[in-house]
Amino acid sequence: MRRYVSLQSLILVKSREHDFVLTPTTAEDLASFGLRFLVAELGTEGARLFLRKKFSEYRPDYRGIGRDDGPARKDEEQHPAQRY
Repeated sequence: MRRYVSLQSLILVKSREHDFVLTPTTAEDLASFGLRFLVAELGTEGARLFLRKKFSEYRPDYRGIGRDDGPARKDEEQHPAQRY
């Protein structure tokens, strides 16, 4: 699978029970870690509701970077100006 986004990161997470040092290298890894902590914080149903709310901000037919010329988010312009 061709990658359109690459990550270089070191994430330190502390909880009452564990400390984690994470080094995700793909968007999928980052999302998996985030989902794990979201469920730990909000519970399964709370995480599901949060994600539904966030996904509703995006076009359902968006195909991803390099595969779609339009914006991902519903509220963005067709060709938004670059932001620095």
